[in-house]
Amino acid sequence: EEGQSLPINNGLETKGRCLVIDFESELFIGTALLRLKNARRLDCDRNAGDGSNKDPKSTYYFHKKKRTFQTVIRGRFKRRVPMSECVTGQMFTRPAGVLPPRLIVKAAVLLMSHLAPQLQSRLEGECPRFLS
Repeated sequence: EEGQSLPINNGLETKGRCLVIDFESELFIGTALLRLKNARRLDCDRNAGDGSNKDPKSTYYFHKKKRTFQTVIRGRFKRRVPMSECVTGQMFTRPAGVLPPRLIVKAAVLLMSHLAPQLQSRLEGECPRFLS
């Protein structure tokens, strides 16, 4: 089970190494690292390392796990923000598609809400989301 960092070059990495995405908003400045399970390594990555098709850190992260991706965000807020106003999660720009019966979805969301009491979820509609 291989894993790779998503190859996005922001111009700040060593030649042939493209690991992080720099981003900035009105509120936050930072970098994002994306790892994808079973992604192939690019030629530029092979030339920078030992010639293998594996990224040791990503391979270890996915080894014997059901994980399929990882997103790591590192940065700082540009102004003071109370943590009670911060959320993490996923927001989608298109409908979820065919969902299981409503009773099953409701039970699953209820279970997740017990594990994460701050969970805000909406599966129906144009922009489904899971935020906590």
